[in-house]
Amino acid sequence: MIGPLPIKSFHGVYLLGSYEFNTYLIRGKKCALIEGGVSNQFLLILRQLEYLEISPNDIDFLVILHSHADHIMSFPPLQEHFPWMQIAAFEGSKKVFNDERLVNKFKESDLKIAQSLYEAGMVDGRVYHSSSLLFPMNLSLREGDQLELGERINLRVLETPGHAPDNISIYLGEEKVLFVSDAVGIYYPPDYIKPNFFYDLSMHQSSLLRIQEIGAKVLCKGHQGMVIGEKKVQDYIQFAFNGIEKFKRYVQEALLAGKDEEEVSKKFTNIHQWGISAFFPWESNFRLSRLLIKRTLGYFDKEIRKNLNKSKKDL
Repeated sequence: MIGPLPIKSFHGVYLLGSYEFNTYLIRGKKCALIEGGVSNQFLLILRQLEYLEISPNDIDFLVILHSHADHIMSFPPLQEHFPWMQIAAFEGSKKVFNDERLVNKFKESDLKIAQSLYEAGMVDGRVYHSSSLLFPMNLSLREGDQLELGERINLRVLETPGHAPDNISIYLGEEKVLFVSDAVGIYYPPDYIKPNFFYDLSMHQSSLLRIQEIGAKVLCKGHQGMVIGEKKVQDYIQFAFNGIEKFKRYVQEALLAGKDEEEVSKKFTNIHQWGISAFFPWESNFRLSRLLIKRTLGYFDKEIRKNLNKSKKDL
């Protein structure tokens, strides 16, 4: 079988896909897949399900945690082959999935990432793209909703925006397993997490705090697998907070030294063009570095205005 074997983490929870681009199987009386990875993991996921002796007939839900191409693209071919599978996502994702321009961008990004995975020998070379101009979505999720899989397996929806506006997490309370996708950043060994608040830094920090306060025993990420053990989860989240503060200082010190945003973005991109980031084109990572700086400067501006208003009230 091309690609890794599935990994069991807790009762009824399995890691599928690859270490770099994760999909999770949750098994109750019904089954759900969380996180869709890229399209040429489609056959890999089917092989992994076959290895676990799970029929596609048993899969009811395909759950999207945010609308970025590297987390969703195996789901359309799964649904095309097995139309009873329902794609579920945050209610705000519907607007994105109905935008033909954005769906085309998903396909373009998927092609580039899929090629990187193929060249690394991790998947076969075929890319699975629907002819549809829209992205399918059957169920709208919001804060507090639950997907019931039977056998006391209930998936609770938590809104955790910041990385993306439609970022949600899924909590399996019975086992204290939390699926967070990209809400905690990207790990660089041994103890650094690169921040990825591409939508809003304040929201991202609030979502991280919420994730921290849950006290999960298992943290299931969109990339690089799982963190297992309550202390390890807490340490990991603290690394994420530390990474944010380090990036704030990096931006502040670089700009105070007279460097322009373009130069700072290029340096940051080059430093991190390895690990999971190496599967993405340098140009894409550079664009995201620029976006991180933009969001950080917006955050600084808000903080300055907030402090000015506080000072005025204190006078």
